[in-house]
Amino acid sequence: MSKGINLQIPSTLEIICSVCAEAKQHKRPHNTTRTRATKPLQIVHTDVCGPIDPETYNNKRYYVTFIDDYTNYCTVYVIQFKSEVYEVLKQYVLESENYQQRKVYKIRCDNGGEYISTDLKSWCKRKGIVLDYTVPRCPQLNGKAEKMNRSLLDIVRAMLFQSGMNNNMWGEAVQTAAYLKNRSPTTAVPKLPAQMWTGKTVNLSNIQTFGTIVFSKNNSQLKKLQSRSKQAILVGYTSNSYKLWDPQEKEIFVSRDVVFTDLLYHQYKKPQPNNSIIKFKGSTPHDQPLDHNIENPQHVPEQTNEDEPMDIDPPENQIQNQYQEAEDINEVTYPVNNPKTYNLRKRENIKPPSRLKDYEVYFCPNEETPLPYDQCIKDPKWKSAIKLIKSGQMNRKSKHITVKYYYITVAMDEGVFQPIYINTDEQPADIFTKPLKNIKFKKFRDMLCKNNSQ
Repeated sequence: MSKGINLQIPSTLEIICSVCAEAKQHKRPHNTTRTRATKPLQIVHTDVCGPIDPETYNNKRYYVTFIDDYTNYCTVYVIQFKSEVYEVLKQYVLESENYQQRKVYKIRCDNGGEYISTDLKSWCKRKGIVLDYTVPRCPQLNGKAEKMNRSLLDIVRAMLFQSGMNNNMWGEAVQTAAYLKNRSPTTAVPKLPAQMWTGKTVNLSNIQTFGTIVFSKNNSQLKKLQSRSKQAILVGYTSNSYKLWDPQEKEIFVSRDVVFTDLLYHQYKKPQPNNSIIKFKGSTPHDQPLDHNIENPQHVPEQTNEDEPMDIDPPENQIQNQYQEAEDINEVTYPVNNPKTYNLRKRENIKPPSRLKDYEVYFCPNEETPLPYDQCIKDPKWKSAIKLIKSGQMNRKSKHITVKYYYITVAMDEGVFQPIYINTDEQPADIFTKPLKNIKFKKFRDMLCKNNSQ
């Protein structure tokens, strides 16, 4: 091959080159085959997946899986914090041991903090369960649980995309994915995982599309003419019923009396009440039959909110005629779905209270010093407000203007009286305005009687 050098290659390298190790060392290949369990619960694989964004509708962020090595049966728990792994692991072990009538021998997991806690180690030691930890940074050694997490998320994404449901429903979707995975064929075991776990033939007649719109029987106490069913969304399965999502109440409930449709959640329409409007002319609604065939229904004006900003500059023609569009004074509109009827009067007939006619009106913009009427009438910005008050009429376009009467301020300015500060404990006027204790009440009563006698 070459000249000038004699290469003698030994059969084995007796000296290890540190430079080569530092420059070229890599991970050793993982064996594709590991010792398999020969009976249920001999080896259980587990792993935590998360945090997942967004949270579920009930604030869950993680899910933890338990896979039986012999049957490949997967159980999923959705949790809020990783610290809950210890409790759900105990729950899984106790339930599985009672069902299979055999003990869990080994749990294979990674070195996550949730699996190396002192409480979990102590509990497994008392139960005689071996904790088979993987080497740090080697998820391949826990490949069965890692692969299961990947497969479940693939199914979850597909179900959410197809159904059009919100991503915060992933908690129900991942449990449904595990349910379907346990009833799907796999090369890992010769039969369906659910069949090997239960020892019974699996019935797949209840399988439906995730996110299907259904009608569930309403089993609550109903009146004679109330609806016997309500719309819901299929999100999962139980041992003998379906898990349904109520979009109106934002909650999960179970039901076995279900009628399925061919529609998915993205085709769901929120039930709307009948908002048709009936028009009556010259008489009350009780005198006329209902007519649902109205081409141009008119709606009753919405009531204004006093917290909203006030419109104090209405057009002049609106002040004179608030209901210009209602040409017939006997024409009143009523909503069909409102069981109550009212004899409405026009707003233009409402007058200010007669007891206030002797008071002067002051304007207090932005809680500043009150302005008397003679100053405001010269200011253009108060022109519309003053005109509105003079007319004594309100219209549906403008807000109700709250007016305050500051006649005491004028009396003070004119020197009619002079205010004097009085401590609360020496204020006899409180006897007329506040509930007082017996001692203070007698004290103020005696003060008032003394002043009257003088």
